[in-house]
Amino acid sequence: MTQQLILIRPKEQSKALLRALVEKLGHAPDAIISPLMEIERLDAALPENMQTPFIFTSQNAVRIAAQMFAQRGPVTCVGAKVAQMARDVGFDVQMTYQTGDDLMGDGVQAGTYLRAEQVSVELNGDALLDEYIIYRQSPLPMTNSAQSAAQSGALVPVYSEYAANRLLDCTNENAPNTTAIGISVKVSAVLARGNFAQIYTAPAPTSDAMLNLILKHL
Repeated sequence: MTQQLILIRPKEQSKALLRALVEKLGHAPDAIISPLMEIERLDAALPENMQTPFIFTSQNAVRIAAQMFAQRGPVTCVGAKVAQMARDVGFDVQMTYQTGDDLMGDGVQAGTYLRAEQVSVELNGDALLDEYIIYRQSPLPMTNSAQSAAQSGALVPVYSEYAANRLLDCTNENAPNTTAIGISVKVSAVLARGNFAQIYTAPAPTSDAMLNLILKHL
């Protein structure tokens, strides 16, 4: 039986995920787009010339940074899609890591970290980086149709710990007929606080691994 899909990422990212699913499936899945957060740009006071490399761990950070300043130069990215977006807006991608933990393991020496207010991995533990918070994820309520689907039984991909907490808040930690898919062990650990039918974890914390796991369970 094909499961209904609830997409809770910010609107543009949910739409991009839906397009990727349509491309793989050859048809549109039964999906509800109900973002549980929206991206809010912040008025960070950025210096005219920032030290490089720039460090990006999300596509939203790249997009907003490109709008905020004209400086370009070398960058370090977490995730292949983040790296591709950075190239598309004129940055010189020198290093790409699969996860923030991988980047931390390699050692962060210097640079400018442009990030969200909420992050899963703290990159700047030793304060070696210049750090600017340029956006936040503001909470949105779950739509009535998504609430109904979550209670009757659906599939919900979850891409961050913040999104996992938002899903728990919106379902009162109780969606016993719904299957959740976490992008990482950390995300699935947050989801485990709730009452779900099943919780699956992507074999790698990447967009491609998530896409393949979603397809497997649709």
